[in-house]
Amino acid sequence: MQRVAILILCSASPAIGQEAVTDAFGIRAAGPSPRDSWAGWVEELASRTVTGFSVPAGAGQDVLIYLGAKSLTAGGKTGQIAALVLDAHGNLVSDGTAVTLTTSDQSEIQRTQNGIAARRFSPGTVAGQNHAGAAIAGQQSTRVEYEVQPDLYSLTATWRDDPAPVLAEDMHVLETLPMVDQFGNRTLDGVAGDALLSHAAGAVSLVPLVTVGGIAQGRLLVRDIPSDAEAQLVVNQQTMAKRAVTVARPAALGPLAVTAVLDAETAATQLTVGPFLTAAGYTLNDGSPVILIVTAEGREPLVHEAWVFEGKATVLVLAGSADYPLVVEVTSALGVVRQTIAAPQEEAP
Repeated sequence: MQRVAILILCSASPAIGQEAVTDAFGIRAAGPSPRDSWAGWVEELASRTVTGFSVPAGAGQDVLIYLGAKSLTAGGKTGQIAALVLDAHGNLVSDGTAVTLTTSDQSEIQRTQNGIAARRFSPGTVAGQNHAGAAIAGQQSTRVEYEVQPDLYSLTATWRDDPAPVLAEDMHVLETLPMVDQFGNRTLDGVAGDALLSHAAGAVSLVPLVTVGGIAQGRLLVRDIPSDAEAQLVVNQQTMAKRAVTVARPAALGPLAVTAVLDAETAATQLTVGPFLTAAGYTLNDGSPVILIVTAEGREPLVHEAWVFEGKATVLVLAGSADYPLVVEVTSALGVVRQTIAAPQEEAP
C-alpha cells in the first residue's frame, strides 16, 4: 500500500507545478478566457500555492418575469410573481438589488436573493384581465397577463319574470337574470346548469342550461308536460331559484273523428283518428304523440302509440268483424276522447 501511495503522489506533482485557474465550472489554464467575466470565487494554482479572488456580478441588465397561477379566483388564493435579474454577462445580480414587482395596480419593492425577487399577491375581488411586470433601475421586463375569474361557488341567480304561459308543442326559452358572485362579478360564458321541472304526477324533466353574457339559458320543448310544473335552477350542484311553468294547451274544435276500415284479407282494422282540429286555427303539430286504447268485448285492451302526421294518426289493430263493437280511447294534447264503433267500414275496392 505504501508503494501505491508514493506512486500516485509522484505522478500528481507535475500537475500541481503548472499554472491553472479553477472556478465554479472546473479547472482551466491560466490566461485570458471568456470565463473571466463569470461572477463567483476564482482560485489560482501556481506551483504549490493557492490564491483566490471574487469576481462580482455587474449591474442588472435583463429582467425575466414569472407569474402563476395565470388564472385566479376573485377573493380566492393568492398568486406569486417573481423576477430573475441578470447582468450583461448572464450572472445573477448581487443580493439586495431592488426590484419593483407590479401586479394590476399594486407595486412593491423586493430585494433579490440569489438573483431572484418574489412576492405573493392577492387576486382582489374584481374579475377581469390583469397585467403585471418587474423592473430595476433603467430596465423592465416584458408584460405578463393573468385572469381573475368570478367565484363560481358563490353565484346567485333568479329566473327572469315570465308570467305568460308557454305554448304546447313549441320551443320555449327558460332564462335567468344575470348571475353574479358574492362580489358582484358576472359569471363566465359557458357555465353549465340545469332546470329541473317537477310535474304534478311526480315526474321530473331536465332542461340543460348554459350561460351567455352572464345569463343562463335553456330551450324547452313543451311536449308531454302537465299544465303546471315547477322549474328549479341548479348550478354547481347548488339549488337556487324556483318558478312556475304553466302550459297553454290548445283546445279541441268540435268532436274528434274516428274511422275504422276492415281489411278482409288480414282480419285487421285500420283506425284513423283525426283531423285533430284546434281552436287556434291549425291542427296539432306533426310528431305530436297519440295513444289509442282499443277494447273489444271479452278481450284485453290493446294499446297503440302513434304520432300525428298531416293532422291525423293511423294504427293497424288486430280486430276483425267478429270483435265489434270496439271502444276506442284516444289520448292526445287535446285531452282524452272515448268513442264506441259499432261496425267497421268495408275496405274500398
